[in-house]
Amino acid sequence: MLLIDNAPGHPPATLINFDPRVEVVFLPPNTTSLLQPMDQGVIKTFKAYYTRRSFAHLHEAMRQNNELSVKDFWKQFNVLDAARIIGQSWNEVSQKTLNGVWKKLCPFFFTSETQGETISDPEQIDSIIEEVVDIAKQLNLEVDNDDVQELLDSHNQELTIDEVIEMRKYEQDIDQTDSLDPVESVNQMTIANLTEGLNSIEKGLQILEKIYSNEERISTTKRGIKKLLVCYEEILREKKKNLTRQATLLEYMKPSTSK
Repeated sequence: MLLIDNAPGHPPATLINFDPRVEVVFLPPNTTSLLQPMDQGVIKTFKAYYTRRSFAHLHEAMRQNNELSVKDFWKQFNVLDAARIIGQSWNEVSQKTLNGVWKKLCPFFFTSETQGETISDPEQIDSIIEEVVDIAKQLNLEVDNDDVQELLDSHNQELTIDEVIEMRKYEQDIDQTDSLDPVESVNQMTIANLTEGLNSIEKGLQILEKIYSNEERISTTKRGIKKLLVCYEEILREKKKNLTRQATLLEYMKPSTSK
């Protein structure tokens, strides 16, 4: 059985019959935060471990090089560094946490001996938050418990239009100050350009719908175009997520005192 959430990226028509040996079961709509196993503490616990290790990595790098700034550290932080920290952080997630995520969705899995198991340990996460704040203070960073808690709770909802505009300001600042990758410097697929392009296409389809009387043909045309645009919509979603993470780091990594 393949258990997945009811998301646009999981088209039922494609998945339900993709293999006769696999039964695909979709969670009910709008129940991700209530039922989806990974949302029952695993993601938050993993993010806590990842945040602690990231700050520790930053601390160690700046300890070895007194001239290294936080911004310079993140400039040289690469995908390999992130992958290593992800692997180390995931290994910290306990079997107890992974077992506990099924408690709401499949309570019959739990016997009287395991009913007391918790999905995630709030006290443990609070302890990790304290460690992160302590490291931040050693680095003269303006980070407190609420900041770290907000980071762990973030990225669960789609950005609003106002948030996209705000994130675009951060993106422009980054574009003006950082040109590390020549491929990125010529990449015109920014959030603003993608949003403008997709909105223009949508407006064009609405105009065609008004002026063209053949409803069946225009409906077929719209479905075909929207299908072709799925990849660009996915790129836009990923850029929003990445930009949110960048903005969060820029905000949290402001030194309290300038050198």
